[in-house]
Amino acid sequence: MNSPRRRAGHTNQDRTRRWQSTNIFRQFLLSEPVQRRAVAHGLRPVHPGVDIDSADKGIQIDVHACEAPSPVVIEALKAL
Repeated sequence: MNSPRRRAGHTNQDRTRRWQSTNIFRQFLLSEPVQRRAVAHGLRPVHPGVDIDSADKGIQIDVHACEAPSPVVIEALKAL
């Protein structure tokens, strides 16, 4: 009978591969070019060589005010 730890993904070799893959992906995410792209999408960089003000647009939030729903609509929603 096989031990539960011997199932797929539980061997030391599998763990080592997962760790290596995770580390490579982490290095990619933290690289300067990717961090610059992240800032352009409004995210805060963690790379010391990427300035938070380096984005052309920064974070832009468009808030459009709208009227509150009528009491009839509110009551219909409550009934759902």
